Amino acid sequence: MKMNKMKTWGLTIFAAAIVTMIPEISLASGADDGGIGESLCNIAEWFTGDTGRAIATVAIIFLGIAAFFGKVTWGLALMFAVGVFAIFGANEIVQAISSGEGCAS
Repeated sequence: MKMNKMKTWGLTIFAAAIVTMIPEISLASGADDGGIGESLCNIAEWFTGDTGRAIATVAIIFLGIAAFFGKVTWGLALMFAVGVFAIFGANEIVQAISSGEGCAS
């Protein structure tokens, strides 16, 4: 039984090594990212677009209601504010770090 597990792991590692050596599968084709970058920018647009603004608005409403009932600490409110600023300012942060490269808004 132990020998079968060793053979299985050996074959799995061998197959993984072979697959990663094929350029098309390992995405070693250069500048073309196969649309992954565009898909990730679309996801970022969901978070910073109308959908993200609506979710943030509802979350702020719930935070206000919880604060009204005394269930929110200053630490939680500060973490919430930093999170909202980070989500909506992520594109500008990336552009500042990578000299103007980021998702086009």
